[in-house]
Amino acid sequence: MKRPFCSVCGSEGDFPGHICPACSRRGTTDKPGRKIPECPSCGRIYLHGRWQWKGDGTEQITCPDCHKLKSGIFVAVVQLPEGVSAEEIIERELAVDRRHGKFSALVKVDGTHYKFSNVSIARRIARVISKKLGLDVKETAKLTGYDARGGKGIYKVAFSVLSKPRK
Repeated sequence: MKRPFCSVCGSEGDFPGHICPACSRRGTTDKPGRKIPECPSCGRIYLHGRWQWKGDGTEQITCPDCHKLKSGIFVAVVQLPEGVSAEEIIERELAVDRRHGKFSALVKVDGTHYKFSNVSIARRIARVISKKLGLDVKETAKLTGYDARGGKGIYKVAFSVLSKPRK
């Protein structure tokens, strides 16, 4: 019976995708001469059929989430009151999500508007900001079209952190 091995370097072991961790970190694939695609915006790599966090890939290709935001397509926006700064909170919360394998591309429109490619992450961040500042969040959704394949509604969701707590 053949023993499992890394298809790149030949080291023995049962590795996911038949690539050992060392070869995965180096950015090599099981196809000689091919580099792992890496998004220049967020640093994620495309490996084993999905976008994930990083090895040392060198081929620059924009991931779908970053491409959508750069094209002006977003699914959620967090709106903050004038004069409220939440950059540190947002960056800290996005880092927590990345450690848990969740991702949302983010574009800062101005000092008070942030566009996201993931509704649930935008919702969670808006709630964390409102809790830390003692404010409320108002959620509104707008139907922007229908999915051509399934006919489902496509929505853009706005999370407005209100400047005064609601009564």
